[in-house]
Amino acid sequence: MSSKISFLSIGILIIMAVAYVSLKNSQYDPNVVIQPDTDKKSYQYIELPNKLRVLLISDPATDKAAAALDVHVGSLQDPENRQGLAHFLEHMLFLGTEDFPEAGEYQDFISKNGGSHNAFTASEHTNYFFEVEKSALEPALNRFSAFFKTPLFTEKYVDREKNAVHSEYQAKLKDDVRRNYEVIREIINPKHPASKFSVGSLDTLSDTDQSSVQDELKAFYKKYYSANLMTLVVLGQEDLATLKSWVEEKFSAIPNHETKLDSIQEPLFTKGSLPAEVNINPIKNTRTLSLVFPIESLATHYREKPIQYISNLIGHEGEGSLLSELKAQGLADSLSAGSGFNNLEYATFNISIKLTQKGLEQYQDIVSEVFAYIQLLKNEGPKQSLFDEQSSLNSIAFRFQEQQAPRQTVSHLAGNLQRYTAREVIRGPYLMARYDAKLITRYLDQLTPDNVLVTIAEPNLPTDKLSKWYQTPYSVKPLTEDEITAWKSAQPNGHLKLPVENQFIPEHLTLLENTQPQEKPVKITEEEGFTVWHRTNVSFDSPKADIFINIRSPQGNNTAQQGVAGNLFAKLINDSLNEYSYPAYLAGLDYAFYRNSRGVTIKVSGYSEKLETLLNTVIDSMFNAPLEEQRFNIYKDETLRAYTNEAKDKPYSLAYKKLVTLLMSSSWTLEERMTAAQEITLEDIEAYRKNLFKEIEVVMLTHGNLSEDEAKKIGAHVKQTLFKDSQSTTVPANQVAKLTKGEITGFNLDTQHNDSVLLAYYQGLEISDQERALAGLASQVISTPFYTDIRTEKQRGYIVFATPIPLAQVPGFTLITQSHVVGPKTLSNDYQAFLLQFRDTLSTMQPEEFDQHKAALVSKLNEKPQRLSQLSDRYWQEIDQEQTEFDNRERLSSAIEAITKDELLAFYDRFFFGPESRELLIQYQGQSVTPEKAELIEVKNLISNPRSFKQERQSF
Repeated sequence: MSSKISFLSIGILIIMAVAYVSLKNSQYDPNVVIQPDTDKKSYQYIELPNKLRVLLISDPATDKAAAALDVHVGSLQDPENRQGLAHFLEHMLFLGTEDFPEAGEYQDFISKNGGSHNAFTASEHTNYFFEVEKSALEPALNRFSAFFKTPLFTEKYVDREKNAVHSEYQAKLKDDVRRNYEVIREIINPKHPASKFSVGSLDTLSDTDQSSVQDELKAFYKKYYSANLMTLVVLGQEDLATLKSWVEEKFSAIPNHETKLDSIQEPLFTKGSLPAEVNINPIKNTRTLSLVFPIESLATHYREKPIQYISNLIGHEGEGSLLSELKAQGLADSLSAGSGFNNLEYATFNISIKLTQKGLEQYQDIVSEVFAYIQLLKNEGPKQSLFDEQSSLNSIAFRFQEQQAPRQTVSHLAGNLQRYTAREVIRGPYLMARYDAKLITRYLDQLTPDNVLVTIAEPNLPTDKLSKWYQTPYSVKPLTEDEITAWKSAQPNGHLKLPVENQFIPEHLTLLENTQPQEKPVKITEEEGFTVWHRTNVSFDSPKADIFINIRSPQGNNTAQQGVAGNLFAKLINDSLNEYSYPAYLAGLDYAFYRNSRGVTIKVSGYSEKLETLLNTVIDSMFNAPLEEQRFNIYKDETLRAYTNEAKDKPYSLAYKKLVTLLMSSSWTLEERMTAAQEITLEDIEAYRKNLFKEIEVVMLTHGNLSEDEAKKIGAHVKQTLFKDSQSTTVPANQVAKLTKGEITGFNLDTQHNDSVLLAYYQGLEISDQERALAGLASQVISTPFYTDIRTEKQRGYIVFATPIPLAQVPGFTLITQSHVVGPKTLSNDYQAFLLQFRDTLSTMQPEEFDQHKAALVSKLNEKPQRLSQLSDRYWQEIDQEQTEFDNRERLSSAIEAITKDELLAFYDRFFFGPESRELLIQYQGQSVTPEKAELIEVKNLISNPRSFKQERQSF
């Protein structure tokens, strides 16, 4: 156990953090960006004459360039008669501009330059972003800037893309998150803009006698897509002066209409509508209790963060916490607290609790416990010591913030620039600079039984209404006077306490010095059944490290029963560690313990100073933590419900999971897992723990701010502990079944969904760099044209993609479409027509374009890791696959660069059409597809028993 850290020490940490910021930004300038220690990029904030606010980021070390533009307009601005219009407009900007009129040109350019792109529409924002190879930034900005100057809104694509929006709506009709959210929308004030249907459908976006949706798109765009409502972030390898000149040239012409958004005059809930209780019937077998409190807007309080202070206490999971008390009573599995709606003019505070069956039956007692804890906070009053600890943890998290991929960075910062000053655009979400007890009290006083919407979601609750768009069953009623009185009088019992001082706050945030540079992990320990790989790495300027331990066992996952027992064993160990590990998590230390395909894995990560302490506790719990009957029964019930819910996943997700189950040797079918879970007992879990460690093979990786001597010391202790009563052995890796050459194999999904799905999987012939390179390059050239053909032109559905799917290094490629308009037979015909047509496109592809595709794929493959954890995960995957030269990407890149067009054509013919083609079709006929378009594919070799199918086949 580490030594205690006093609140005086916390104060010193805060003073040090402030001093650090002052030194790094010695002359105050509101436009100078405050950066983390880990961020070596250069920033410049400018405002163009059209009032477009811009953040320029120069990163000479980047291998990708990116940009994002955020428009401060979203679904709140949808016209009442055109709900979903903001979302529809987001779709339309990708379908042609005056300078680049072809609908798929932007997507094709991004793909050929090793990039990606996306956009999203929220209530107050619409955010567009892309990422490309670093040399392609300027031409990418030419295309991107045109979105906001000269979009075409071509009638043909307006007519087609409204179907894509409708497909998106249809694809998520059974999404419980959307369904539950719609119920809340129907309960809040109908005059409030948050009550509107934000997705859109053919019902809301089709032409009427009174109006054309094309005209309304143009009017909405002209009114709201105004430069004064926009923020832009551009990141590239170029210097700031170059980036500035490009931005001024390309974005200054965006019109500024001096648009001012209408303020919201209506309250979120009408007077007298609260307090109330809502029952909701979700599709999946879940049990949740939510308390929603409308509160004052938080927009002007980002330096004080009163709700973060409150939510950190209510959502705490350590000893004496609300969650610990509920778990001790067998009422709840998990609890989260924080802001729900968090907009400029309104907000809510939400508490969400996952219930046990007992908790469902006694939900009113749980609500009493919630109000008792809130009363504890009121009785104790705000505590500066607790605020200071939270502030200290936030400051440390900011200083050593892990960097993100360029596309994530620009999208995130463009949104932040709408809410924070340029100076605080990175630090703003972390900043807790001013303790305001009165402000905290003001928000606490809004968390009362008179001001709450209590929502219980469970499939069998009585309901009497159906929501309009998602047909969600629900009911709503006012709280009774007895309930209100009881909750107002709730007082904390002796078990509820405020958190104690956090013992895991790091005291020494220093990087190792004078370390020998290592380019990749090296083997520092190799003994019978035990191997340790290590790399000291401080290149990310972070005093963090990652430790992985794979404990492989012949008894780990050889049967479905072992697989289920392993999952439940991990849940019980994690449950036993929760009170102890939660403060560590808050202090930047985390762990994971889970069953893998050959046994169990332990991972600990975070600030290296106290990492070993956490690791030793996890290992000790793995061996010695009591396995309690009450917790076992709760997790068994949760597991059975999870399996039931898995059958209700979206068709495309089910198809992918089924692909893995059909081909991977130690992947168990849903039916096998369900049977095992129904029969399992606590004694089986105890037996699993005992048998798991009889014979083991242990592989470790230590990576980051740890010396080789420290890694050896940790490894020696791990070996001594794990092999105390265990023998060494060797455990083989997961195997992949070979499909039959020249034969189409099929599987029909058994589910209930409105949409159809067709997954066509093509398997490579061998595990080799050449075969993997060819499959990857085929995907690179096919993916964008396939999407354009199936989704944009044919309008088959919202979920359409072509992607490589390597299974344990076996090359593979998949075409997938989820459709509410046609069945698998039509989709199969579409796939075949596309593959035949694209063969001609590939054969006539010019050398320059072919080379561009190869370069794009190599660029994606060699994308630099942005943070220590990302590189650790790469190393760990290679170790698990026994690729311990750690040159997998380099070898694959070389193989891609060596491919000729003739070689790809030969592979294309063999892979998709020839007598050596190995094809697996997974299909489902959607319930909403009209009979004339509904037809399954007739497959001669149809799989009826997945286990027998795998056992009868050779493996790679």
